[in-house]
Amino acid sequence: MTLLNPFHRWCLVLDDIISLELTPDWDNPDVRPRLVNCLQRAKALRSAVAYWTVPPDFVHQLLADRLSEPHGFLCVDIHLPTDIDQLASLVRRGASVRIFCEDMPTRREDKRKEETYLVHAKMLLFWMPDRTVELWIGSHNWTRRALIGLNVEASLIVRMTDSSALFVSAVQYLEKIKRICQPFDLSQIEFYKKLQSKQDEETERALEIEAADADSLGACQ
Repeated sequence: MTLLNPFHRWCLVLDDIISLELTPDWDNPDVRPRLVNCLQRAKALRSAVAYWTVPPDFVHQLLADRLSEPHGFLCVDIHLPTDIDQLASLVRRGASVRIFCEDMPTRREDKRKEETYLVHAKMLLFWMPDRTVELWIGSHNWTRRALIGLNVEASLIVRMTDSSALFVSAVQYLEKIKRICQPFDLSQIEFYKKLQSKQDEETERALEIEAADADSLGACQ
């Protein structure tokens, strides 16, 4: 058997990678047009993000449709600033939404206090009818500040075929996130909000301002 050197293995991995793209452009930080392009071409969206605060149509009305396809779903962490009512609006439009709301305590090395895990991944997997895929991995949560570019964010978009090893790995990873999340239940909205408040009290607080003029506000001291 002939052993491949690392360079050859790297070339083989890249065989099914069509392109790599860093987004956003520094001078045009709003990623919504690029997301709209993906939603218009995709047949399904599999996704996981930490925080969700925007209405279903903030990017495009097709979002709920892509999340309602047989292979589509969205996983979101319950911690603030996630907006339970906006997730409920997505579900009412038929989207498959799952929420991570379990505490998984672990002790720090100094054993002085327990900490709680978040589902903190930001992964979007757009599956196209021509059997190509666009995988977004980066820092973008689905908040107004992130999507329109008030924050300094960055995501890598990998365009590849659905036969690539990376596609398989991404699908498997998202499925594992999906398994630790529970389907969003519209009858449990108030419970989710109470749990969200309880978890927020037990974690270090962070402030994210959601407003059209948030970029004009001074930094918190």
